Amino acid sequence: MDLFFKDETDKFLRMQLASALAFIPYGCMVDEFQHIIYEKPELSPDERKAVWKKLEGEYKPFLDYDGDPFFGKGGHWQRQAHIYALPFYYIDYCLAQTCAIQYRLWMETNKTAAWNSYIDLLKKAGTKKFTDLIAEAGLKSPFDSGTIESITKGAGELLKME
Repeated sequence: MDLFFKDETDKFLRMQLASALAFIPYGCMVDEFQHIIYEKPELSPDERKAVWKKLEGEYKPFLDYDGDPFFGKGGHWQRQAHIYALPFYYIDYCLAQTCAIQYRLWMETNKTAAWNSYIDLLKKAGTKKFTDLIAEAGLKSPFDSGTIESITKGAGELLKME
């Protein structure tokens, strides 16, 4: 990293961490939207937009499309081509980000152990269920209560560091 970012490496890494954190709720919102529209294929285009707008209000209440008639009425989901071509794809990113953030936090206390766990996890990829693999790797399941809160708190502390 230092070869590319010189004395800005720490700033870049903080930006990457912040971006990873911000993506998780968005990815979950996309997943929830897909569950709703694929369970109810009869929804009209306006009803689908209403579902997206409602979910944006829950997951991203800070959004303001400044009067844009298309996005302001829930049209933003149509920018996501994968919803048509690769449904239920974003949730994989959310699960991966949750694990990656755990590794990032672990590296703060024991870089060698975190790295060895990561390499071992990669070697076992595809041999067992996801939840079993990450448990063996020493990571918390994204599905378990408190995991997101825990990684968010730890990442928040890292982001405060200068």
